[in-house]
Amino acid sequence: MQLCECGCGTPVKQKESNFRPGHIMRIRKYPVPTLEERFFRYVRKTRKCWNWIGPMNHGGYGRLSNGRKGGRILAHRYSWEFHKGKIPKEMYVCHHCDNPKCVNPKHLYVGNQSQNMEDAAQRKRMPRGSSHHNARLTIKDIERIYALRKQGKKQHEIATQFGVTNSHVCLILQGKHWAHCFQKR
Repeated sequence: MQLCECGCGTPVKQKESNFRPGHIMRIRKYPVPTLEERFFRYVRKTRKCWNWIGPMNHGGYGRLSNGRKGGRILAHRYSWEFHKGKIPKEMYVCHHCDNPKCVNPKHLYVGNQSQNMEDAAQRKRMPRGSSHHNARLTIKDIERIYALRKQGKKQHEIATQFGVTNSHVCLILQGKHWAHCFQKR
């Protein structure tokens, strides 16, 4: 009795085939590439960065199937693990080069969430002002808030007029919110 050559160990009923009916016969002819081989297939090295040219997520970061059903990993995280070892729990792999496509391990470092957010803010990658998806105010609204306060209007009245909280108006007037648009007045 012959066994299926795919490795499942099932007896083969067909005399002309070494595979159980329904199995993919190309396994022997075209072996499945390893995760490492698939990773480097999508890497284009330049003098500085190793750019990912494969599938991307909505943030512009490369993604790679890890071989499991529906399992995807970020390419820069795989690069870190492949070249430098395991990523500690709840840690991020960040870029020195500010290029989300880059998977060069020399350009990557491990940091926590606050370091990652601070880095993004310094590189002006965080949405601010009216570009933020939850923004209710515009720069003209901020100018009007300052003008109304100079005219003697109370913060809670201004907040009600613009449909925001009193504390938000207070932070605007202190220069803690929308500070990128105006100097503290």
